[in-house]
Amino acid sequence: MLAAALGLGGLIWLLSGIFSNAPDAIPEEKWKEVRVENRFKVMLPGPAVQQNQPVAMGMSMRMFSYQPDKDSVYSAGCMEGKLPPERAALPAETLLEDSCNGSLMMMRQMDPDCKELSRTDIKIGDFPGKELVVYVPKGKGRSISRAYLVHGRLVMVLAMGKGLR
Repeated sequence: MLAAALGLGGLIWLLSGIFSNAPDAIPEEKWKEVRVENRFKVMLPGPAVQQNQPVAMGMSMRMFSYQPDKDSVYSAGCMEGKLPPERAALPAETLLEDSCNGSLMMMRQMDPDCKELSRTDIKIGDFPGKELVVYVPKGKGRSISRAYLVHGRLVMVLAMGKGLR
């Protein structure tokens, strides 16, 4: 479980590192906890809306998002259930690359001119991950997403908006 490996403070740090160049500081009292038992807990800068998002091969992600304005969104989510056996047999690198490719494909559906700026191997504790940074011309900003493979499930955090580095 990511929360056990990282703790609430670590997830807040993870998100705050993404937002460090945001134009306005978000007051502490606006941050709200999102908790999915036995999966993760994270703070988002406002009340989250839950949505189940279908992904490839009949899998789905339970996503929690907060959109403070038309130019920004903050999300965290986890895969429902475990990976199907044929996917679970693949190396973590393949699964994380597929996650980045899927995220980029969804971004390009919203803005075909999106440009991948970087894709970096990351870790949180012992769990492998990938960070994907995308320039979004339509929003004149960036999307920064981090996906991790934790006990056979994908877990993701995302920030999108102006002023992100």
